[in-house]
Amino acid sequence: MVRELFGPQQRSATRFLEEILRQDLERSLSPHSLWKVDSIAPGGVDVPLFVAGGRDDTIVPSQAMKGWLRWFKPGDRMWECPQGRYFFHRFFPHLLEDELLRFWEEIDTSVGPNATSTSVPSI
Repeated sequence: MVRELFGPQQRSATRFLEEILRQDLERSLSPHSLWKVDSIAPGGVDVPLFVAGGRDDTIVPSQAMKGWLRWFKPGDRMWECPQGRYFFHRFFPHLLEDELLRFWEEIDTSVGPNATSTSVPSI
């Protein structure tokens, strides 16, 4: 599981991460874990939606992310980190930052008095 989440690690780091994951399984209050996957009820949201994931994520694969597309409305965006796994946001924060800033800038320009409808970008 450590390799799936974090990629190849040194032996000591792997043991450390295995212990953290074991403790999380025993103590986490979250109804969603790597062993028991709960899902969010399908449906859209009224606010702008940004869905992001790692292209190499085996926990939330690309196909699962694409399930959001049917709920998208104009202005919503989906983005896959090209090098990322499950923790792409930790290892590639600068890439995520760039995408989030673009997303918010587009929203900001779409709410003004001269706003125009935008199409949903494909990934």
